Amino acid sequence: AAHYLSASPTAPFITSGGLGTMGFGLPAAIGAAFGRPGKRVYLVSGDGSFLMNCQEIVTAAENRLPLTVLVMNDAQLGMIHQLQDAFYGKRYQVSDFAGGADYAALAAAMGASGGTAGSLDEVSAELDKAERTPGPYIIDCIIAQGENVLPMVTGGTLTSFMEEGGTK
Repeated sequence: AAHYLSASPTAPFITSGGLGTMGFGLPAAIGAAFGRPGKRVYLVSGDGSFLMNCQEIVTAAENRLPLTVLVMNDAQLGMIHQLQDAFYGKRYQVSDFAGGADYAALAAAMGASGGTAGSLDEVSAELDKAERTPGPYIIDCIIAQGENVLPMVTGGTLTSFMEEGGTK
């Protein structure tokens, strides 16, 4: 998302900086929604990160926060899977979720609304629904397993980049 979204005073952007902080997104988005009453907040999250604290959807629902969460559902810890693929001879350990999860159903179980999207057109339609729906809305974005995160951040490269002032 950081490569395609522009931040401005009227459209701020919050990120963990890609430092592998699984679970950062949802509480940060909830905080942003509390901090900007009446403004819809959007979160783009991997399914692994979302699962770290998805129970906080209850908090968002109880407070009717205008929050839209796009869960990139590839039924795996995508970045971990990618690293295991690239550097560990495809020896996958605890990076795949057998069967995945239905995040739209999870939203409903927690008092929020949601839908499922398997194509860009369906994502667009779900975003339109989210805009018209009060409170939190979870979009379960079904993507193929094995889709990679690009650019790939490996150990030390991001911190080196930051320490050198972004000159790489």
